[in-house]
Amino acid sequence: MSEPTVRILLVEDDLSDAELIGLLFESEGLRAELERVDTKEAFERALLSGGCDLILSDYNVPGFSGLDALRLYRQVGLDVPFLLVSGTIGEEAAVACLKAGAHDYVMKRNLKRLVPAIRRALQDYADRSSLRTMQKRYEQIFERASEGICLMNSQGELQFFNQRLAQILGCSADVLQGFRLLELPDPLPEGACLMPLSGPLGGKTIWASLSLALLSDGLVLGMLTDMTFTRQLEMQLQQAQKMEALGRLAGGIAHDFNNLLSTIIGFTEIAQEELEPKGEAGACFEEVLRAARRGAALTRQLLIVGRRQAAAPEVMGINHGVEELQQMLRRLLGPDVELEVRCTAFPDTILLDRTHFAQVLMNLVINSRDAMPAGGIIQISTDTMQGRVRLTVSDQGTGMSEEIKASIFEPFFTTKEAGKGTGLGLSTVYSIVKQSEAHLELDSRPGEGTTFVISWPPGEGTVQVERPARPPVAQGESRTILVAEDSQPVRQVFAALLERQGYRVLQAADAGEALRVEKAHQGSLDLLLSDVMMPGLKGPELARLLRARRPEMRVILTSGFGSAVDDPEDQADSFLEKPVEAQRLLESVREVLGM
Repeated sequence: MSEPTVRILLVEDDLSDAELIGLLFESEGLRAELERVDTKEAFERALLSGGCDLILSDYNVPGFSGLDALRLYRQVGLDVPFLLVSGTIGEEAAVACLKAGAHDYVMKRNLKRLVPAIRRALQDYADRSSLRTMQKRYEQIFERASEGICLMNSQGELQFFNQRLAQILGCSADVLQGFRLLELPDPLPEGACLMPLSGPLGGKTIWASLSLALLSDGLVLGMLTDMTFTRQLEMQLQQAQKMEALGRLAGGIAHDFNNLLSTIIGFTEIAQEELEPKGEAGACFEEVLRAARRGAALTRQLLIVGRRQAAAPEVMGINHGVEELQQMLRRLLGPDVELEVRCTAFPDTILLDRTHFAQVLMNLVINSRDAMPAGGIIQISTDTMQGRVRLTVSDQGTGMSEEIKASIFEPFFTTKEAGKGTGLGLSTVYSIVKQSEAHLELDSRPGEGTTFVISWPPGEGTVQVERPARPPVAQGESRTILVAEDSQPVRQVFAALLERQGYRVLQAADAGEALRVEKAHQGSLDLLLSDVMMPGLKGPELARLLRARRPEMRVILTSGFGSAVDDPEDQADSFLEKPVEAQRLLESVREVLGM
C-alpha cells in the first residue's frame, strides 16, 4: 500500500535547495506536495490557511529566522510536525529550536536523514493524534457517565473526579478538590459496597454503591452509583412491613385488651353511681376510670398506627375544629407555654374523622410542648393555599437533627426519658395524614424550633354539626335486648348497664346460644347487641340470621379490632368501638330504638 501524499510547507529562500529537496523526496519514495514560501508574510498566510501536514523550514532566511518561524507556528496554534533544515546551525541554536517547539532538525550536509526524520515525525504526529482522539473519547465517557468517577489518594482525598460526582453529592465541583470523601478501608473491599456519603459545605447525604480499586501509581479509583432512591424504596418497604407487623400485633391484642378495659370502665361507672361522689372511694374510682381511658387511648393509637382503626370521615370546618380544642390544649400546656391561634383558612372544610383531627392537633401540640422544657410559644394557624387547606403548628423548641427527623414518625421512636413518652404520638399523626390523603411537611433544625404543616384537599358538602350528648334516662321498660358477647365480664357489664335503665336483657356467650335464646323467647326482640368476633358465627352473620326471622329487630355491633372488621355496618344500625363507656352505650341504644 503506497504512502499518502504529504503536504509540506517549505520555508526556503534558495530555489536550488528547494529543488534538491524535491528530488530527494522522489528518490526516497516520499510522495509530497511542496508549497514554498520565502517571506514572513507568505509564511503567515500559509499557516492561517491550514493546508499542510508538515512544516520544513530553513534556519536562515533573509530577514526571517527559523526561530521567528517557530514563534509564528506556535502563535497560530498548529501542532503539525515542524522540522528545521540548516547548513550553519550550531548545537546551542538547535537546542533552543527544539525547546521552542521544533520536532527535529537536519543539517544540509547530511540530507540523507531528512526523509527518515520526516517519516518519523509524521508517525509520531499520527500516534499523538490517535492518542488525543482516544483521550478525548475517554474524557467524554468520563464526563457523560451516569456514575460518579474519582481518583483519591491514600487518605481518601479527591484528586480528580467527574461532574457527575459533584451532582450526586449536591455541591459544586470547585469545593470537591482535595475533599476527603471517605476513610479508605485497608484492605480495599472486593466488589461494590453500600454506604452513606456526604459532600462538603452542607452537601446532602446520599446512599452510594461504591467500588474501589488500587491503581499502579498508588491512587485509588472510585466508581460511585447513587442508590439513594433505591434505599428510600427499601426503607419504605421495611416501614410498610413494620407497620403491617404492628397492625397484626395491634389487632391481636386490641380485642382482649379492649374487653378488659370495657369491663373495668363499666363496673367502675356502676360502682360510682352507688357511692358518695365526694368520698375517698369515689375519688379512687375516678382515678381508675382515668387510667382505663388512657389505656383505651393508647390502644386507639396502636390501631391507628397499625391502620386497623375504623375511620368515620365527615366534612368538618378546620377553623371550628381548632377553636373548640383550644381550651383543652391550653390545659395541657402549663403556665410556661403560651398558645397563639390564628385561623384564616377560607374555605376551611376538609374530609376527616373529627376524632382523628383532635388526635393530630393534640399530638403535635404535646410534641411542641415537650420540646420547650423552659417554656415558649406554640403557634397554631390555618390557611388556604394553592387549593389546599393547611394546618400549621410551630414551636420555639430544641429542634431536630437530620437523624432524628429521619426516624421521628417511626412507631415507638422517642427522644424522651424512659416513662415519659410512648413513641406513638407522631407516628399516629403520620398514619392519620396518610389515611386521609393529606400531605405533611416538617421543617426543623437544632436550636431553631420545629414547624409541622399538614394540608388537605378541600372537603365538599355540608359541615356536620355534632349534637350535644343527652343524659341517659330510664326509658327501657318493655324493650328487650339480646346481648351476644363471648367475654363474660363484658357481657355482664353490658347487661348490668342496660338493666339499670329498665331494659329486659337476654344473654348469650356465642352466636349458637344466641340463636337458641331467641328461639325460646316468646316476646318481641327489639335489639341485638353483639360482638363482631365470636367463636363460630360472627356478629354480622348472627344479625343476618336473626333479622330473617325478626325483620323489625335493630342491631348494634361492637368490636375491639377497629377496622380489622370488614364492613361491620352491613348488618348494623350502629357500630361501637370498644372499650364502650356507659353513656355512649346507652345513647346508642336509645338512638337506634328511636327513644
